[in-house]
Amino acid sequence: MSVYRFKTIILEDGRISLPPFDNLTGRNVEVTIRPIDEKSEDKLASFRVFLKKWRGVLQSENLDELKWQYLQEKYGLTDE
Repeated sequence: MSVYRFKTIILEDGRISLPPFDNLTGRNVEVTIRPIDEKSEDKLASFRVFLKKWRGVLQSENLDELKWQYLQEKYGLTDE
């Protein structure tokens, strides 16, 4: 079963415009309308940008070793 999700604006006369669904013609469907809080949408978008940027940074099991490798490369240190 496929689920379709759209963001749209309810028109002045109360109509909602959706793209055609030829594969659902003649079938019963459930329609849910949920108002969008623009502030929470902005927060969610900001959170997604944060996750995309920092994903994987805190997943390393050995952060001390990675720090040491970084310092070795940065300052040309040897592991003696």
